Amino acid sequence: MAPLTLLLLCQVALYTIVTSKKACGRPPLSDGIDVSSLKSVYDVGEEVTLACEQGYTPSTPSPHKLACTPTQEWTATDLACTRRTCPIPRPLQDLVPGRTQVPFKTVLNYTCDEGYVMTGANESTCLADGTWSHPPPLCKAVSCALPKPPRDGRFVLDKAHTATSTMYGQGWTYECTPPKAPSFERGECLADGTATEPPVCRDISCPIPEGIPNGFLAFAVMRTHGYKGTVRYACNDHYVLDGQAENRCTNTGNWSTKPVCRGCPRPVLTPHVEALGLQLLSPPGTEAHLTCAPGYTTQSGVGVIICSVRGTWGRTEFVCQPKMCPAIDTPPNAEMHFEDNLYQSRVNFTCNEGYNLHGASSVVCQENAEWSASSPECKVVTCGPPPIPDNARIVKPKSRMYLLWNLDSSTHVSNGNLPQSRTHRSWSHVLPHHEQLQGHHQIWLHGRLHPFW
Repeated sequence: MAPLTLLLLCQVALYTIVTSKKACGRPPLSDGIDVSSLKSVYDVGEEVTLACEQGYTPSTPSPHKLACTPTQEWTATDLACTRRTCPIPRPLQDLVPGRTQVPFKTVLNYTCDEGYVMTGANESTCLADGTWSHPPPLCKAVSCALPKPPRDGRFVLDKAHTATSTMYGQGWTYECTPPKAPSFERGECLADGTATEPPVCRDISCPIPEGIPNGFLAFAVMRTHGYKGTVRYACNDHYVLDGQAENRCTNTGNWSTKPVCRGCPRPVLTPHVEALGLQLLSPPGTEAHLTCAPGYTTQSGVGVIICSVRGTWGRTEFVCQPKMCPAIDTPPNAEMHFEDNLYQSRVNFTCNEGYNLHGASSVVCQENAEWSASSPECKVVTCGPPPIPDNARIVKPKSRMYLLWNLDSSTHVSNGNLPQSRTHRSWSHVLPHHEQLQGHHQIWLHGRLHPFW
């Protein structure tokens, strides 16, 4: 038991001695600083000299050192390491606009377009000294042997030269001895280094040429035509030719694409918009000036459209709106009936009961933004004197609506109402009959008998 106790005491003492010693761990450093020679633990007071990794440039040339302090911390450093760069090769600068350098360790991979063969390395790396591991390669066009001519024909190179080979992309035309035509007309040097095989020469004819809409054949013999035979087209008045005027008999036995006679018909415009001075058909380039119909005025848009070469008018946002007449006040003793005061709107007038209309009963908003007439007047209705029955007299001859009669003592009113004035200026009833009365005088007032003294 004693040996075991002694062993534990030794281990505790050893642990206390080791752990009580102060030290610093590996210093924290930024990217690009060389850490290959650093240790895991440093004693207090021990220094470390810092340097940049290969391919990095220090922020300052002076030596940079760190020291482990008694607080087990490292002193500060201002060292910053920046990657070196390589210039982008000139042939590639257009592919990365705005950049002229790439950082250290960048790898460029090169490929050639179809029909070209690479000479040189297909990969290059930006080195630590700011140079490339390999120069840019060259891409050379594939070469082809001269093409074979067709039987009963020949080939004609696009660019004459005396070499015994052609380069990728170079082309030629096949020709046959007239009147034969080649089964195809064009050949070229292909990407795999071979030339197009020659065509077959054969007899070809095109049918009698046909006319075109809105045009005519200006020069043509109305028969079948052999290979490369031609005719010419022209357009009727006000039309413009779109395409080649000359039409050719091709190696397929068909005519080449016919031209088209184009023109712009009258444009379809938004409501109340008019185009000035246009014929039924206008040639391309014609300007149409737009205006608003009578009674309307411009709301928005530009009043010009142009006939295009396709035979269509340009788009327009030209919009017209109806003109507006001044507001009308309701005349005294009248009523107005209307929806608005825009062009072609109508206003109707009616007079209140007891009034007659003097003037137009309705007015219309005209194209000059003025009403067709002035507002009417409503004047009070007046009646002439009523007929006077026998043995009666008028008591209030100027009463506005009702008139009174004074009946003498020998008569009375019966079987009727006293007449009253109406708006049509006539009396509404005939005079009542009267009979002998006894006592004081009577009058008929507002539909009732009243004593009169």
